[in-house]
Amino acid sequence: MSDRQTGQAAARLVSLTGRDAAGRPLFLVHAVGGTVNAYGALAKELAGTCAVTGIEAFGISEGEPVAGLAQMVERYVAAVRGAQPEGPYRIAGWSMGGIVAFEMTRELERRGVGVEFVALMDSPFDRPWGEPEGAGEVGTPALRVAFAEDVAGSLGWDMPQDADGDPLGWLAVAVAGDPHSKYLPLVREDLERRFAVFCAHARAVRHYRPSGPVDAELRLLFPDGSMFPEDSARWAALSRTGARRTVVKGDHHSFLKAPVVSEVARFLGDA
Repeated sequence: MSDRQTGQAAARLVSLTGRDAAGRPLFLVHAVGGTVNAYGALAKELAGTCAVTGIEAFGISEGEPVAGLAQMVERYVAAVRGAQPEGPYRIAGWSMGGIVAFEMTRELERRGVGVEFVALMDSPFDRPWGEPEGAGEVGTPALRVAFAEDVAGSLGWDMPQDADGDPLGWLAVAVAGDPHSKYLPLVREDLERRFAVFCAHARAVRHYRPSGPVDAELRLLFPDGSMFPEDSARWAALSRTGARRTVVKGDHHSFLKAPVVSEVARFLGDA
């Protein structure tokens, strides 16, 4: 039964440059955390070049997290085609978002639909995500630490070592700004909901391997402080028509912020 038949939306699309932005759309897929907040600066840089639409995960503001990568790809492809009925498409993603973008491209091409380019930004090629092999159920301490570190990194913070015992508690206080804030329970509730999304996505790509090559141009952008320094070359081998590769300054989070984000925008906006 299709999502439309069950009343389930295909995906949550978020306009990041406004509906009146010029140019063919660029779809940016969420990373493991599920939000598209990290793309704010990038969308601002691209606003004069193309319309930028973020694909936000279920579970962030509505619905239940999607635990399977195949289901995620199917829903997001349906949403993209609903927003832009005719190809070719432009799709990109940071971190896990690049994995999903790549598999969306595979699915579109399988259906005979053209993709102009798919861009992967510091995306891992084939390694487990978040927790070690053999770890227990979702929600393990290791995964809680990984989630807190990911959120903290996106905000430019370093998580102290003594926060390992209750990383979400530390994060809630850091976000609320005061351990006695009346908003602290609401912040903690929001973080727990986002953590559930993070867990679902970590499971979805934990044993990921690319399903095959693509015909689309593959654009690969990795920071010089990447967590996956060997993976750009491995991805490059999966384009039948060639890959464009570039390296920018920064680490897994900082390259999407000023001033480096302007280089990222030029790489993605170059037709």
